[in-house]
Amino acid sequence: DTVDAPYEADQSSSRIYMVMSGDGKVFAFKVLDENGSGDQVIETYSYNRLTSTFSERSIIMHPLIPGIGFSYWGHGVEINKDGSVISACDNVANSDTGLSNAGVCGVYEYDETSNEYRPRGNLFYGGQNDKLTLWLSGDGLNVAARYNVAGDVQVFRWDEGDGTWKEKGNMIPSAGAPRMSSDGSKLVVCNGAVFVYWFENGTYVMKGEYGEGFASAVFSGDGSTFVTRAGTDSTVIRFFRLAGENYEEVGEGLIFPSGKVRLKLSDNGDVVTLTLEEGAGAPNYLMKYDGSSFGLVPGFPLTGPDPSPGKNFVVASDGSVAVSGGKHALGKVHFYDIPLPPTPAPVTPSDVPSSIPSDVPSSVPSDVPSSSPSHVPSLSPS
Repeated sequence: DTVDAPYEADQSSSRIYMVMSGDGKVFAFKVLDENGSGDQVIETYSYNRLTSTFSERSIIMHPLIPGIGFSYWGHGVEINKDGSVISACDNVANSDTGLSNAGVCGVYEYDETSNEYRPRGNLFYGGQNDKLTLWLSGDGLNVAARYNVAGDVQVFRWDEGDGTWKEKGNMIPSAGAPRMSSDGSKLVVCNGAVFVYWFENGTYVMKGEYGEGFASAVFSGDGSTFVTRAGTDSTVIRFFRLAGENYEEVGEGLIFPSGKVRLKLSDNGDVVTLTLEEGAGAPNYLMKYDGSSFGLVPGFPLTGPDPSPGKNFVVASDGSVAVSGGKHALGKVHFYDIPLPPTPAPVTPSDVPSSIPSDVPSSVPSDVPSSSPSHVPSLSPS
C-alpha cells in the first residue's frame, strides 16, 4: 500500500524523519523546514492498516524551549513496541545548569484518555559537550544514555512505584552507541569492535568482543542477532547470531554502495532493512535469513521514482511488514507485506514413515544448478 503522509510540510525543503512502533500501529514524524521557519516538532499518529488511514495523536514539543524554530529537537526519536512510549532528544541543547552542548532528553507516555503523550519522569541531561542521546528498549521500561565526551553508557529503568528513572547496573565506560534487547537484559555497543553485555546479578557483564573496524551495530529485540556495518568506499553488512552464550557470524558479508546507512531488525533478527541515503535518493534494501545466511528479497532495492523510497525504511517486530517514509519519499508512506514462514503442521505418528523409500536419491543430482539469483549483492570475504 502507498498512502499520503499525515504531516503538512514543504516536501522539497523539509527534513522529515519517520519512526514506527514495533507493532506497526504508531508513527512519529520529526518535521522541520530547512530554512528554519516554523517549529521543529514531533508529530505522532496511530495507523489503521484495514482502512489505510492515519489518526493524529499529539505533538511533542521541545521540553525546555518550545516554539524555537530551528533546533535539534527530535534527534534520536525512539518508539517502543506498542507505541505507548516515545523518547527524544535535543543533543546540542544547553543544560538547566548552563552547560553548553550538554543535550537534553525526555521520555513520553501515551495517555489514552487525552490522546496525548505526557512526560514520564525527569528529563535527562548530559555534561559539557556530552551531546546526550537516549536509546529506548522495546518494552519502554529501559533507556540507555550515552555521554559523548567519554563515550560512557548508563542504563536507567523506570520505577513505576515512585515515578522516577533509576540507574540500572553499572556504567559501561568508553562504549560507543548502545542498542538493547526489548527487555533491556542484553546490550551491544559498537566502538570499532562490538561488545556484548548481559545483565546478571545487578550488573552488566561483558560476554564477548567481536570483530574490528565496525562503524555501527544494531540488535534484535530478542537479543539473538546483531548486524554490523563497515566500509568507506562501499558498505559492508555482516550478520551475527547467538549460539549458546556466544555469537557466530552467519554467511558472508553483503556489499552495497557507499552512503549514509540506516539499519533496522525484526525482533527475531530474521528480517533486516537497510537504507543508503545518497544525494537526492535513498535506495531501500530488504534482507531475510534463510536458516544459514542472509540474502536480498526479490524486488529490492527500491530505487524510485515511483514509488519514491524514503530515507527511513523500518520493519515491524514480527517481520510481517516493512515501511518506507521520511525524507525523499515526497509525502508518501509505503507499506510492503513480507510473507512469514508457514506454521508447520503437527506431526502425528502415522505421518512418519518407518523407513526411507528405496527410490529416494542419496545425493543431489549433478545437473541441479547451484547459482544464486542475480539480484543478490556480491559477497565480501568473511
